[in-house]
Amino acid sequence: MKRKFHFVIFTFCLVFINAQKIKDKKQLDYANTILNNYIKKQLKNEKPKPSEFKSARKLYRYDIDDDGDKDIIAFYTLEGFGGGNNWQHYIAIFVLSKSEVKAVDDLVLFGDAWKKYNDGELIEFKNGYVYYKLYGSEIDTDERIIKTVVITMNRNKIVTTKPL
Repeated sequence: MKRKFHFVIFTFCLVFINAQKIKDKKQLDYANTILNNYIKKQLKNEKPKPSEFKSARKLYRYDIDDDGDKDIIAFYTLEGFGGGNNWQHYIAIFVLSKSEVKAVDDLVLFGDAWKKYNDGELIEFKNGYVYYKLYGSEIDTDERIIKTVVITMNRNKIVTTKPL
């Protein structure tokens, strides 16, 4: 029993240390600056300009490319596309090398009207992958859909094991 308890605690610590929400102010400021600059570039050609729904922003540090440097995994929502109420929730991965961004890509995880998924949640980071659960409904039948998507980086691009 004692061994099993120690194993569970050890496993929990490994997962917690391996990927964690950024709380350190200096790291958080750095990650926010990187994401803010990225969003500005992302929206540069949009007319009218969408804006970020700030309370949906979540930033994590996790070594997705297994090079020993913790990268930045960002989840964020942009709203107001086309001047309307349209919104999209993204994952962006910033691959870092000695605190310099060496690759970045983003992917829309879910959004309103144009996709059948309208909600989601982070499940875990494990072995170089991000596990994310999507919720939605079929447009024709209104049947509830729950799908787990596995996300990683390959040749500086975000890839999923199951297409969205």
